[in-house]
Amino acid sequence: MNINKQEILNVLSTLNIKNENTWIEIKENKYNHEQIGETISALSNSAIIENKEYAYMIFGIKDDTWEIVGTTVNLYSEKVGNQELKLWLSTQLSPSIEFDFFDLLLEEKKIFVIKIKSIDHTPVQFKKEKYIRIGSNNKKLKEFPEKERLIWERLSKYKFEERITMENVEQEELFELLDFNSYYRLIKKTIPELQVSMIQMFIKERYIVKRENEERITYDITNLGALLFAKDLDFFPKLVRKAIRVVRYKGKNKVHIERQQIGRKGYAVGFEGLIKYVNELIPREEVITADFREIKYEASPIVLRELIANAIIHQDFIKSGTEVLIEFFEDRIEISNPGEPLIPMWQFYGYHRSRNELLAYNMRKFGFCEELGSGIIRVIDISENEKGIPPKFMIRNDIVKAVLYSYKDFDSLSEEDKLNITYFHCCYKYDQGIYMDNTSLRERFQLPKEKYSKISKLISTAMKKELIKKGTQKNYIPFWAEC
Repeated sequence: MNINKQEILNVLSTLNIKNENTWIEIKENKYNHEQIGETISALSNSAIIENKEYAYMIFGIKDDTWEIVGTTVNLYSEKVGNQELKLWLSTQLSPSIEFDFFDLLLEEKKIFVIKIKSIDHTPVQFKKEKYIRIGSNNKKLKEFPEKERLIWERLSKYKFEERITMENVEQEELFELLDFNSYYRLIKKTIPELQVSMIQMFIKERYIVKRENEERITYDITNLGALLFAKDLDFFPKLVRKAIRVVRYKGKNKVHIERQQIGRKGYAVGFEGLIKYVNELIPREEVITADFREIKYEASPIVLRELIANAIIHQDFIKSGTEVLIEFFEDRIEISNPGEPLIPMWQFYGYHRSRNELLAYNMRKFGFCEELGSGIIRVIDISENEKGIPPKFMIRNDIVKAVLYSYKDFDSLSEEDKLNITYFHCCYKYDQGIYMDNTSLRERFQLPKEKYSKISKLISTAMKKELIKKGTQKNYIPFWAEC
């Protein structure tokens, strides 16, 4: 975040002689720490209502006349207890909001500015209370429900992918931060000779935004552009925890980490390398016969690829301190992504609703995943044909997890695993227009005749759990389906 004199002059020019704008607060010298915290919350929340990217608290301006009088305020050196003021404010504001202190000269007089980023996903609180500007005063947001409703209306229009993650980037630096060549490799087109042609394409794709001012042309990088094409996500402080992490443990729990790697490249740049890396970690055996040699994986590489792409696309980027995590255990593989799903867990099969539509569109365009809603269908198709165990989906503490188990025979499966297979087999058959019955489920589990009675009991349990229901005859369909 930076600032210049012209920016402040433009801000001051919007003030009128009757009142202050709700995204600007002016002071001469008086302040207290609590008031500053409340004002940051109020201004940030109010800025989005006014469609402003930033709000400002400016010291050194006379009230009512807007005359530049200068100030003695110097918040750099202020402390609350043993903490510097800026750090203290950061600990009291939730969720984390971007703001910074600046001092500069206007008309040869010192002014002090707090520049505050507008909220981008939820109203910001100070000491667990949300504030809003009403006229030139800070008020509790809960006392003005119409303002809160308006804030949420504004927020619903802001897509994470289109938000800016880095501002005012020079053209040369743009090519140091983003891998332009990978884009053309992925779409199978010749790389243009001129940088300006590549920049125009990235603007069109909404990976970057052109910013023109009187002095020079610079560019802003969107979250979408960085997430897909960053050469190193560590260069983007807001996105460092959005890299993919892969961990292999020794044993069946997380006590001993055997191997770990955290990706640093953007998803489009690094996806194929990621898939190659995780495929090497899949347990396998070499089967040799008189005629050929074959590598048999305990988990399908195709299934793993689909589930990883799915986790990337459906993650909730607003959740801080979390990332897509791929974990290898002795008996299973777990793929986790942050965020509650937008559709019920048992309706993952065939349904589609993504919170990151632009990211999903690009991942499909580059061939990293299947078409809308068909990724899980493909996963189940493979598990059905291979008579393997389909992924078990779980939701724990705002985390969606897909678990892939090594092959187990019927008696080694838990009841939960048996119900999971039964449900997805029912979905698969319904999708084909051939309803599940006792015979098809016996064949799915490859059961001998002496164990046929266990299938009837399993179907009965699945119906009691409301995972399946009766079809038109002696068959069954998923709970959400129509005969």
